[in-house]
Amino acid sequence: MTTIDPPQDAELLAELVTLPVDTGWDRFEAWLVKASDRLNPILVKEARQALRSRQFVITFLLMLAAGWLWSIVGLASIGPSVYYAAEGPRMLFVYHLILSFPLLVVAPYSAFHSLSSERQDRTYELLSITALGARQILSGKMCAILLQMMVYLSAIFPCLAFTYLLRGLDIFTIVLVVSYTCLLSLALSATGLLLGAIAPLRQRHIGVSVVLAIALFAALFFENLVIFQLVYYGGLAVVTSEFWIIQWGVASLFANYFAIVFLAARSQLLTVSENRSTALRWALVAAQLTFVSWMAFAVIASGEPEVLLGMIYFSTVFWYVCGMFLTGEAGNLSPRVKRDLPQSALGRMFVTWFTPGPGTGYMFALSNMLAVTLLAFLPYRWIGAQLRNTVSANAGAGLGPNVAFGAMQTWLSPSEILGPAAVAIAYLAIYLGIGALVIRWLRRYVEVKLALPVVVNVLLMMFGSLTPWVIQMTSPAIRNSGWTMLQAPNAVWTLAEICFDKPPLDMAALVLLLWGVAIVVWLLNLRPLLDELRQVRVAPPQRVQAEEAALAAEHAVPEGPKSPWDEGAEL
Repeated sequence: MTTIDPPQDAELLAELVTLPVDTGWDRFEAWLVKASDRLNPILVKEARQALRSRQFVITFLLMLAAGWLWSIVGLASIGPSVYYAAEGPRMLFVYHLILSFPLLVVAPYSAFHSLSSERQDRTYELLSITALGARQILSGKMCAILLQMMVYLSAIFPCLAFTYLLRGLDIFTIVLVVSYTCLLSLALSATGLLLGAIAPLRQRHIGVSVVLAIALFAALFFENLVIFQLVYYGGLAVVTSEFWIIQWGVASLFANYFAIVFLAARSQLLTVSENRSTALRWALVAAQLTFVSWMAFAVIASGEPEVLLGMIYFSTVFWYVCGMFLTGEAGNLSPRVKRDLPQSALGRMFVTWFTPGPGTGYMFALSNMLAVTLLAFLPYRWIGAQLRNTVSANAGAGLGPNVAFGAMQTWLSPSEILGPAAVAIAYLAIYLGIGALVIRWLRRYVEVKLALPVVVNVLLMMFGSLTPWVIQMTSPAIRNSGWTMLQAPNAVWTLAEICFDKPPLDMAALVLLLWGVAIVVWLLNLRPLLDELRQVRVAPPQRVQAEEAALAAEHAVPEGPKSPWDEGAEL
């Protein structure tokens, strides 16, 4: 007869009782552990640092305390009328004011401080030698900012939902307020990362941080003004087409701004041997096409062709600002960049302008402005045809063409479109071309960084605009005579006069004068441009080809049988 040792049975029973049960929640946690290994390591690092920092804890507790205090004070101030009064807008606006401070001030400034401190402490060099690229580093930091936004929203969102019960609000207004605030926070955070990428390394970045802080508080003030109007006087009509048109406009503006700022920050973090410019130039073209599309829609919807003149004016400002940075790029391409240069004649004709270089940047800005001019005639011709059809229809119906002819009397002639466009292109060619020549001369003696091209072009524009204005204002004979040919170098006054007021009487002489100077400046920039265009694609070194072949073989998937009838297939 066998005997059982009670102590051994007790130990075996205890082990069986303590064995974990494989539940669905345990499998979900195991999946989360595996998924976390695939997260961006910068996100994990930034999240740990941010959520454990004193700044985040203090901001989070203050926001909770402010939300709790306003809940008590706000309801107490409403009193018994809470049962029938529409006090939701007032409660929502204060809750939004509490939420907007951490989203619009704290989060963007922490993004700036995170990147600028790494560059100043020389810890970014350790990140750059890893397998992480500049895009992954920036996206990790943006995701960390997004995580902070989610934590802030989770704390105040019950209060926002409570305002819906107080009447006077619809759910779309609350969602729109939160969405606008979050989008603006992401845009400001991307701006903070850009400023952190260009912050000086060896100097104190107090000036940059002060400018950013002022801009963030200004954005906080104006955003709350807009939200105040929206909450108290908005009255969203979601069934109207105008509402959705505005939302699409805001979404396209945010997408283009975020893409440009993010890619600009990425270009500042790339090494000098990498292509810093091509992706950013594609984003600039996409932004220009978006703007032209909205302007064409505005012309078609309103029937006012004067919108085209505004499009030309703001496109000129946009490409002049972009040209400041494009003409300040280095002209010598690294061998790594030359490996991706186009080879075909068609590719060299159209894609070469997207490669880095001051000459290609100069032509890139001019060609895009020329494209804007050509695209301005598409809605122009379409609306002209519509008005002519209206005239014919009214005349055929016996109604008389007076109404349609009245609309056509305000229609612009082709010269009223071509004149401002020609002047705009000439000003771009002159000022950007002279700026490129000055920067190329300065490059012989000093190191050209990001700020120098901006300073040179701003000083050139100020000199060309202020000098004739001061001369005219100090001359009693022509002081009150308005715009004169003396203001031909004054791009600011001349473009505003042509696009928003009326063209001068001697418009043809102005165009001939500006285009004569523009052609001379363009010819002076032609030789450096040809030097950049002569650069051709180079083959990668043998060592690089061998490494790429080894990596391709390492990650190659072995080709197996494709059907049961192939040799080696298992039946």
